Amino acid sequence: MFYADDTQLYVTRKGSLSRVTKIESCIDQIRHWMSTNMLVLNEGKSEIVKFSPKFGRNNGSPLGDDNIVPSVKVRNLGVIMDNNATMSAHVSNLCTLASFALYQIGKIGNILDQSSTEK
Repeated sequence: MFYADDTQLYVTRKGSLSRVTKIESCIDQIRHWMSTNMLVLNEGKSEIVKFSPKFGRNNGSPLGDDNIVPSVKVRNLGVIMDNNATMSAHVSNLCTLASFALYQIGKIGNILDQSSTEK
């Protein structure tokens, strides 16, 4: 069996079915499709995020009987998305990475010429 990576499921809150029922139904359909194609859903790495406005209700309450608690932030194609859609976690991560890169350049700055350091 092979594991499938980067399978994404998007569910809106509108409609007659409850969000939990809709999510469970979609996950069952994904499991069935993957098993017929000799793939396995890696539930240990599965994450759920509930997006809501910054000042809206986002209490992180469990979904369904499995007590799956939504994550505060998830990574999607290298972008860190938080549950309020503010991008603050992503910007903070980018600032940390940029600061570390400048620190590394500073460590070897004495062996580089001016033009190489500027590049």
